[in-house]
Amino acid sequence: REREGEGGSDVIFEAEGHASCLPMRSLLLLLFLVFATASYHKPCYHYHAGQNWLNDPNGPVYWQGYYHLFYQYNPKAPVWGPPSWGHARSVDMIHWERLPIAIAPSTTGGPDSKGVWSGSATVHEDRVFVFYTAPHPQRQLGALGLGSDLRGFEKFPYNPVVKGVPSHFTAFRDPSVIPVAREGNKTHWAMLIGAGIDMQGPPSIAALTATTIDGESTPFRKWRWAGVVAHGDPEESGFEWECPDYFELPRGHRSESGSGDAPDTSGVVIASVNHAFFTQYFLNVSLPLHGRESVLLERSLMFDYGCAYAPKSFHDPVRNRRIIWNWIREERSKAELRKDGWAGAIGLPRVLQHCHTADPRIVPRDAPDMLCQTIAHEARALRDPRRRIHKETFSFAPGAVALLLPAERDPSLPHGARCELRLEVDLTRSHDASFRLILRKASANREYTALVFRRHASLPRVDITLDRTHTSLNPGVKNDSKTAVVPFAPEVLSIALYVDHSACELIVNEVTSLTFRTYPTLRDSLGMELVSDARTPLEVARLDLWEMHPVWDDPHCSS
Repeated sequence: REREGEGGSDVIFEAEGHASCLPMRSLLLLLFLVFATASYHKPCYHYHAGQNWLNDPNGPVYWQGYYHLFYQYNPKAPVWGPPSWGHARSVDMIHWERLPIAIAPSTTGGPDSKGVWSGSATVHEDRVFVFYTAPHPQRQLGALGLGSDLRGFEKFPYNPVVKGVPSHFTAFRDPSVIPVAREGNKTHWAMLIGAGIDMQGPPSIAALTATTIDGESTPFRKWRWAGVVAHGDPEESGFEWECPDYFELPRGHRSESGSGDAPDTSGVVIASVNHAFFTQYFLNVSLPLHGRESVLLERSLMFDYGCAYAPKSFHDPVRNRRIIWNWIREERSKAELRKDGWAGAIGLPRVLQHCHTADPRIVPRDAPDMLCQTIAHEARALRDPRRRIHKETFSFAPGAVALLLPAERDPSLPHGARCELRLEVDLTRSHDASFRLILRKASANREYTALVFRRHASLPRVDITLDRTHTSLNPGVKNDSKTAVVPFAPEVLSIALYVDHSACELIVNEVTSLTFRTYPTLRDSLGMELVSDARTPLEVARLDLWEMHPVWDDPHCSS
């Protein structure tokens, strides 16, 4: 159908299904109440703590029929402070039940009296153990999960299990404990710790080793120093790594169900660069966990080009896949956080795979070795089939503007602040592909956020720019630009965009991730447009846009 837009008649694609309209007076009252509250920017289908401060995901684990997520949580304020471990569980990693704080700082002078910092979880002998850092000075502690629902943890009576910080280390934290080998009734373990040396680098990963004996009453008590097992280039990786993660992935691109060939595996290291707040990953790594010479990690790849940080992964035994979560950082002032009373969100669960045998239209055979990231299929259950826009195989004229969603809310269409977009552009037929995706657009362009996609004129790559110059009229939020790149020339540009009020996740061709925030102030900042900047027609192979069902009962999530 046709709709009148600014400067001419723009096409809006037909929605599948309709919803009844509220009476205008009720709708206006509801909108006023929604925008009058401080919760409007709070995500509706991403995990968040409800109130106060949330940051790093910690110790994800599948246990007794539930996925458990722990995270850094300040229960006293919406800004960072001495953290506890927050706790939630889910049967599908999408619909969450918030649980009481799992681990809190000691109130009796224990070694973690100044905070329970980040760490990891592992399952051993049908029990869940967690390890974390206690600050000032930095020491590593352990605790045992209690009960089938992990609603409590018993701290080791012999804490700290790792005392003090090695000489010259200015950071020594965020333990990641992994099994290394099984020998008879013994299991050998490694504890990997993010480190910085003398505030100048190199950023490092240190290791300690331990051996547990089946049935022993005090496991993980004795750790032996193995030394620095990996280090980076300060020019590339700063001077300190935190939240290290090390695991192996099959080199083949196996399906989420776990089927497919897996002829061999490759080591992956993920590390976050402190102070710079970005996360790197390294492929084909074999860490010398028993104390051989440290390996240099170079030629890093970007886990995310935006505000996703401190990711933590785990093996999902239900579907035999690697799942990773990240912290979606805030991009607004402390004054804004205090006014709203909450901060931080957790990204949707992502499946990690090697890209060697991915769809060659999306990741060419000669593409660099990279990790593929896809949102776990469980998120598809949030799609509302009644509010969907679907279009296949259409040509988009040079300079054309397609109005996908109007600025004012139309209940028969997907919600512009709570939606998923899938877009495929055929680059074999779109010779100078250049276009913009405009989201959270208000009438008269008073607010909007732009994602710009351009095929590079001479290099085999696609450049992506996030333009937030006009993202919000609020001076207390970031309005900078960010850039990302797809480092090859695919046949199809495949875009997956998840918009959830202030939290947005973009994944392009499964290899390039750009997470960002938007904080528009106007109640009609709900529009979405596709704008062609090309000199030749843009060939769109597929476009799907769904409203996403909320998982939280906040009032703005039902409007």
